[in-house]
Amino acid sequence: MFGQIVSGLARLHAGTGDSACRDKANRLVAEWAKCIEPDGYSYASRKPNAPHYIYDKMLWGLLDDYLYCNDRDALLPLSRITDWAVKNLDRSRRVNDTSTEWYTLSENLYRAFLATGDRKYRDFAEVWEYHNYWDIYERSGDIFGLRPDGGRTEAYHAYSHVNTLGGAAEAFIVKGDSRYLRTLINAADYLQHQQCSATGGYGSDEQLVPHDKLPEKLEDTHNTFETQCGTWAVFKLAKYLISFTGDAKYGDWVEKLVFNGNLDPKMGARIPHREVKFTGRWGDAGVFRFSNEVGATAECEFEGTGVRWLGRRFDDAGKAEITIDGKVVGVVDQFGPGRDLPFDWTHRGLSAGRHTIRLRLLPDKVEKSKDRYLNVVGFDGLKE
Repeated sequence: MFGQIVSGLARLHAGTGDSACRDKANRLVAEWAKCIEPDGYSYASRKPNAPHYIYDKMLWGLLDDYLYCNDRDALLPLSRITDWAVKNLDRSRRVNDTSTEWYTLSENLYRAFLATGDRKYRDFAEVWEYHNYWDIYERSGDIFGLRPDGGRTEAYHAYSHVNTLGGAAEAFIVKGDSRYLRTLINAADYLQHQQCSATGGYGSDEQLVPHDKLPEKLEDTHNTFETQCGTWAVFKLAKYLISFTGDAKYGDWVEKLVFNGNLDPKMGARIPHREVKFTGRWGDAGVFRFSNEVGATAECEFEGTGVRWLGRRFDDAGKAEITIDGKVVGVVDQFGPGRDLPFDWTHRGLSAGRHTIRLRLLPDKVEKSKDRYLNVVGFDGLKE
């Protein structure tokens, strides 16, 4: 998250001119850089989760601090962590490897080359080009069909497999090879016509699946679109294509997402977990609060005719009893077959006005769960 925070501050400064955002970004980078070890190791622990992903987000933040906040001091830590990454990041580069999302690295590495002129960034960007996926679009093939390497993928992680196209875009800027542009054009066409719902959203349960399986997928889940990350990936893809082709049609997808995803008229106020009242022992993971103490509770007030509980599914999650205005309305299980999977639970049909929702961690859990953790990202008050 740190790299995204720095990037967000830098871009807020660029968009608004707010000097406080610039100063905060510069200060965060300066203090963080003091923690980098002599060999360039920059992770917070010895066993970081998804080291490729974390490195990519730090590239992003440092570049934006340099480009938008004129912080030349960001270039030294950028170089140091890249030298470590060149020597140490695993290069297995498995297709659809969501444990690393290595296939998103080339975009910011090409950006670093364009910003600095240092050839090492270009050379390292080429290592991470995702040709086993990009080239299918370039030749107008079937992303679920048999690949030249003999492999086949039945479902792709949705957001990251749109986000990776930014690497092809930056490769086109650097190299001028028209194959990268064809990749982008064909991918945008395929995704909009074969993967999107009417709202512009895509990736139910965060998966791209064959077109004929989409209706079944949409019937089975409420997690129809990872709005924040998925929107960001589309905004970037549209920006690149509009700038390369001059064709405004690529803005249509952006418009759909803005109106249907980010400006949902049925959405009330978001109550983040920091405004929720917790009792019992709860840990703070930054994005969410979590507890495995039986009887621990999370409670907040909301306004509307419905409410949505937002969280994440884990393989060590448990069950919660849910009450609204003191009445039990359900028991919900947050268990999932993996780690950090999307989760939400919705209840509607309430009278208009203010209500109180309360979660209570139960001792029960499914046999497969490794523990009984409960987590809360926040709540949404919903309107009819």
